[in-house]
Amino acid sequence: MQPLDSEGDVASRGSWSTALDDVLDEHAELRDVIVQMQEATDLGVFCGLLERLHGLLETHFEREEREEGVLRLIGDVSPGHRRAAKDLLAEHPKILAKVRDLIERIRADSDLPISAVESEATAILKRLNEHDTRQTELLRDTISSDLGIPKRIRETRSRALEVNLRRTAVAVVIPEEQKVLLEVTADHRGVHENTKKLLWEINHRYVGWAQTLEDLHRRAMGDFGHHVAHERAADAIGVLCDLYARAAEQASPPGLRETAVRKFMYYLEKVAREAGDRLPRLLPPLDRTLDRLGAVFRRDPRLAAIASPRLKRFAETAIKVIKRDGKVEEKG
Repeated sequence: MQPLDSEGDVASRGSWSTALDDVLDEHAELRDVIVQMQEATDLGVFCGLLERLHGLLETHFEREEREEGVLRLIGDVSPGHRRAAKDLLAEHPKILAKVRDLIERIRADSDLPISAVESEATAILKRLNEHDTRQTELLRDTISSDLGIPKRIRETRSRALEVNLRRTAVAVVIPEEQKVLLEVTADHRGVHENTKKLLWEINHRYVGWAQTLEDLHRRAMGDFGHHVAHERAADAIGVLCDLYARAAEQASPPGLRETAVRKFMYYLEKVAREAGDRLPRLLPPLDRTLDRLGAVFRRDPRLAAIASPRLKRFAETAIKVIKRDGKVEEKG
């Protein structure tokens, strides 16, 4: 398809930009509701969130189904993607019906334990996530192609779309073991919200490692006092250590893995210096993370070289603290 003429160019640019902005705003709202659903423990609250999800999806799908909606526009400007857009549109009523059915089931029996509907809710969220993934790929493919979308629109919109769609995809599951960080920060609203944001980012299928690594280090270092004072300090600090290890294993570009190792070493030294008499309880999760990193270091000796001197300092500091607090005896 040839690029649009100047009048069509202007019309397409306006419609396309507006449609994309609608998608991004609504994906962010959907994400927030789903995060709340994952944390809900009361069936009434959960049902209320389902109803909100249904309302948001109705609005979201209706926008996409309009003549000027993003999926309709894809069919107009890129015939090669028309079938995929049509398939996505056909899924809308099926997803809404599943959500409605679950709401009606909960309304019919208010004494149901929330565990009784978790598998059904998880299946709906999985289907929604798959739908969103396919739509994200379709938008990216369309905006990156030469099929009908003027070059200047591609250049100004594609990068923003890539970043925003990655960060606003709807279904992110926070693993149960990581939720201890939300528990230990529950009494500190700002810290709690920032922790929730971190866990959402690091469990996203498209992790923006540069920013996420900075956020991880900021939470680990800055919130250490909250973590270490809690009765579940060992669990919380163990989760943070595992997240550092994940960054050392997976961060992209690879240069960020060196940064992850350096930041983790700084964190270990802080733990050793400031944990006080709680340090012995924290050593098991630290040891598990160091064992995990051992495999990383064997694959990449550069990372081992970065870590080695700081690991020695950590060990020295930890031994001094433990001896000072009388947890071990000097050996002659």
